[in-house]
Amino acid sequence: MGERLSCVLAALMTIVATSMTAVPSLAFDGASGLHIPADPRGPGAIPTCDHARVLKRIVNQQAYADRRTWKTGIRIDGFERYRENAFQPKTVPGTIGRRYCQAHALLTNGTHPQVYYLIEERQGFASIGWNVEFCMPGHDKWHVYDARCRTLRPYF
Repeated sequence: MGERLSCVLAALMTIVATSMTAVPSLAFDGASGLHIPADPRGPGAIPTCDHARVLKRIVNQQAYADRRTWKTGIRIDGFERYRENAFQPKTVPGTIGRRYCQAHALLTNGTHPQVYYLIEERQGFASIGWNVEFCMPGHDKWHVYDARCRTLRPYF
C-alpha cells in the first residue's frame, strides 16, 4: 500500500510540475499596478518590421477600413523593402516601447506607395501584447496621422 501511494504521489507531483511550466509568468507594471502576462521573448519584446503577424494586421486593418469607409476596392497584396526607421525601447516605468517602420505596399491597383507603421508594446487589448498603427500617404483622406503620416514617423 505504501509503495502504491508513493507512486501516485510521484505521478501527481510530475503532473503539477509539468502544468506549471505551461502557465505564463506574470510581470508587474508599476505604473498601472496590474500584473500582466510576461512576454515569453522577454520584457519589452516588440516584433520586427518584417514580422508576418505585424504585416497581416496592416493588411486586415486596411481591408476593414476600405470596406467600411473608403470603399475604393483597393487591397494590400504584399510588402517589399522593409526598413526600421527607429527603435525606442521602454527605458523607465510608464513609457511605451516603440518601433518605427516603413515599407512599400503592393496594392491591387498596381501602385506601390510607402506605408509607415508603428509597433507599440503593451498597447494591445487590456495592455496585453502589442499594437500596430499604419498610414499610407495619399490614402489617409482625413489626415488622421497628419498630411504625410508624420505622426507615425520618428521625430528625432
